[in-house]
Amino acid sequence: MFLLYIDVFGNTPQFNVNGHKHYPSYLGSFITFVLAGIIIFFFVMFALQIFHHSNPNVVYTSYISEDPEMVKFTDKFILTLGLQFPNYTSYLDETVYKIRAFSVTTYYNQEKKEYLKTKEEINVVQCSYFNFTILKEYFEALPLDRLYCFDLAKYGIGGEFN
Repeated sequence: MFLLYIDVFGNTPQFNVNGHKHYPSYLGSFITFVLAGIIIFFFVMFALQIFHHSNPNVVYTSYISEDPEMVKFTDKFILTLGLQFPNYTSYLDETVYKIRAFSVTTYYNQEKKEYLKTKEEINVVQCSYFNFTILKEYFEALPLDRLYCFDLAKYGIGGEFN
């Protein structure tokens, strides 16, 4: 008796009609015939489009890019650079390192049909309190004599960014 409970290969009883597992009808045969015809029709039409190269589909992505106006740096934009010790005190020693900065501009040359780059060195000077026209009270508390300031008066940001 116990062995009958662990039998995983037992037969599940099913209903049969005249010994068949399903009961066919004329309506079911008609719907099956129509569906098979629709599938065959679309398969043939798709194959003909491929072989005759008609109705081609091109998948592409358009990237709309506005070219924003150039934003010029003014005296309200201040960029400083410096090195610090682990205790956050600034460190400036030009015998150990020298800071050089460059402005690299990329543009498209219509005549040569290629992108060209220009490289110009940016003037980097030791900061002083005279470099700051706004928030002077805040910057007076900082060790500006140990930081570098960039002369950005003739530079700006514009164009397309990647």
